[in-house]
Amino acid sequence: MNPLYNEAMFDSLFENACVHHERIPLSHNVALAMTNWLGPEQSGYASKRMDEYLAGRYCAVNASRKAEIELKELPMANDRSPCWPSGVVGSITHTNDIAIAVVSNKVTGLGIDVEKIIPAPRFDRIQKLIATKEEVKRFENIKFAPTLIFSAKETLYKALHPKCKKYFGFLEATLTEIDQTNFLIKLHSDTLEVSIFNGNYRGRYILFEDKIVTSLELT
Repeated sequence: MNPLYNEAMFDSLFENACVHHERIPLSHNVALAMTNWLGPEQSGYASKRMDEYLAGRYCAVNASRKAEIELKELPMANDRSPCWPSGVVGSITHTNDIAIAVVSNKVTGLGIDVEKIIPAPRFDRIQKLIATKEEVKRFENIKFAPTLIFSAKETLYKALHPKCKKYFGFLEATLTEIDQTNFLIKLHSDTLEVSIFNGNYRGRYILFEDKIVTSLELT
C-alpha cells in the first residue's frame, strides 16, 4: 500500500464534490474553535469519541467551504447521521486517526467510508454478516477485497439512505466487479422503499497506509 497520501488523492474519488481530511485529534486551538458545533447529544461523549466528532465536523465545514457552500450548522438525526441543509448532500467517515468529509450541491447523493484493512481471521468471523461465500470467493485473489466489500456496502448505504430513509443490510448488496480504482456494486433489496433504488452503482476506491477509502456519488 502507498504509505504517502495527499489531498489530491482524496479529490480523485469524486468528480462533482469537494472533500477534506484531517488527522485525529485536531490541534488544541482548532478543536477549541469547533466547540460551538457541539450539541447536548455530545455532552456525554468520551474523549476519543469527542475527538472523532469534532474532526468530522471540521472536515465537513472545510469541504463545504471548498464547494462554496456556507455550512452554519450540522445537527445529528436520530440515527446519528448528519442532517445536511436543503439542496446539499454530504458524507462523513473516520477511523481512530483520520476523518474525511465530502460535500456537494451538484449531485443527489454522496457516500464515503474509510476502513482499516480487516485481518483475515476477523473477517472470517464476521463474513456471514457481510457477504456470501460466493461473493468473497469471486475476489479471493485480491488481498484487500474483504475490506473493500465491507467498505463499499457502507458507502452505498450512506449514499442511498437519505433517499430511501429505510435501513438495508449488507447482504442486500453484492460487489460484482473490482479493478485498479473502481468497483461495481449491485443493490437487490426486497424492502419496498429500498427496492426502487435497486440496480448497479459504480464507485471508486484508494488504498493508503493500512486503510482503504471507498466513495460513491449519485448524479
